Amino acid sequence: DFLDYKKILADRRLAITRGYLKNPTIVKAKIQFMGDMYKAKVRLKGDLGDHWLGKSRMSLRVKLKKGRSILGFRSFSIQKPRARQHPYDSSFQEIIRRAGGMSPAHLNSFVTVNGKSWGVMDIEEHMSKELLEKQNRKDSVIVRFANEEIWLDHNNKYSPYRLSDPLLYTHLYNKKSLKDTHNRKIYSYIANNRLLNNKEIFDIDSFSKAFIVSLAWNNRHTLANANSRYYFNPYSLKLEPITTDQG
Repeated sequence: DFLDYKKILADRRLAITRGYLKNPTIVKAKIQFMGDMYKAKVRLKGDLGDHWLGKSRMSLRVKLKKGRSILGFRSFSIQKPRARQHPYDSSFQEIIRRAGGMSPAHLNSFVTVNGKSWGVMDIEEHMSKELLEKQNRKDSVIVRFANEEIWLDHNNKYSPYRLSDPLLYTHLYNKKSLKDTHNRKIYSYIANNRLLNNKEIFDIDSFSKAFIVSLAWNNRHTLANANSRYYFNPYSLKLEPITTDQG
């Protein structure tokens, strides 16, 4: 509704003032697709201005409610194709999947927001158990290392500190999974091994595939901590990369 949309626009104005997006507001929304209506939660998405400098065609993160999905996606991003370097990112990620690696799927769709056409937008799958299931992986923990605090701090006032250190910061996707004792043990296992900088926790074969394909692509942007997520394989007890956002 109008008041919730104003909250998204307020986050956009604040992001423009800061030069980056931080702690965006989550609002309620309804999505109409193929004649059906879906309840959802939506927020502004994207660290930097290429996602939200324009008043229309802003990047949005969407999570459908009540366990529903659209084209197999329960959580996804809506963004300009340019925000994912169209057609490069989707092409690269397709190669990764064909090589046996993991990456989110992309779709293109016409999008209308509150009656205004945004034209063709990129729909990118977000981290979820459905993403794992479609890529023949058992449901397990997905994490991300580091955060954007240090590179978003243009004043560099925290330079003496280990801000955003990937050994210290382990972000868990789907925090509700911590209600399960086994998942809490997995999360602690990952965090402890990262703190000790134990490289044995990484699956060499899957990381090698991502590295070699990136070298062939002549761009390693997808391998950065800000762009890769990591799946904990419950059989091998090792982390496998989920690549995103290739240049």
